[in-house]
Amino acid sequence: MKKSLNNEVIKLTVLLLLFPFLMYVFLSSDPIYSIILWVILLFLPVLITRFIKKRILRPLKTLTEETKRIATGDLSHEMIVENNDEIGNLIKAFDQLRSELAQKSLEQKNFERSREDFVASITHDLKTPLGIDRCCN
Repeated sequence: MKKSLNNEVIKLTVLLLLFPFLMYVFLSSDPIYSIILWVILLFLPVLITRFIKKRILRPLKTLTEETKRIATGDLSHEMIVENNDEIGNLIKAFDQLRSELAQKSLEQKNFERSREDFVASITHDLKTPLGIDRCCN
């Protein structure tokens, strides 16, 4: 099953929309419900922060590091995709771009090597008959 960042945001939104109702129910009832509510209030920011860090910030940090590595010319490092959501798809597309750039760079190096060999061969062929002509006259 494909996880979607939208689904996670929807769950969080529903929880936050239900929160005022839960506060009303808990605060108007037993004191034990008030304690439960305060425990929820204490842990909710922690859970939200962990969600944002795990699902959004960590993959974006990885993508930023890989972008810097590519900018320096290192195309050999493959990116590992942990999530199968929108950010994971972005990382997959970026890794495909990196792979294509690495392949094109290799093709460019091979072409440049072939061109240098061709120029060296032509230069040698042009110099050789002139050397023979000088020798015989």
